[in-house]
Amino acid sequence: MRPLAFAALAALIATSAAHGQTAPVAKGPAVTNVDVPAFCNAAGFADDKHQPAGFAIPADKGGGTLEYVDKTRSECQQVVGKKPTGQYKRPTVCPLGAGRIQPDGAWICRSQKTG
Repeated sequence: MRPLAFAALAALIATSAAHGQTAPVAKGPAVTNVDVPAFCNAAGFADDKHQPAGFAIPADKGGGTLEYVDKTRSECQQVVGKKPTGQYKRPTVCPLGAGRIQPDGAWICRSQKTG
């Protein structure tokens, strides 16, 4: 590279860096995470398939409740009289706009709130 071209490039980089340092940074509203346990999939039992563990299954579907299979909260299944039946075993779900993540070994739904 010729010395003149190099000097021009160095000046351009220095000018760009200087503008980046002095330009005001716009700050938007604060964003906070909202974490809740993953929901059992109650499709076919309720109007909204996103139901918390402990959701009562209608009697015509066998009764009992939907409970987490284990501490990871990855799946729910039907439990009748404190005994898992293995029926309606489905992966847990999160509402639209929330991500299903597993930060500490148990699945949660994380959404974000501004304000």
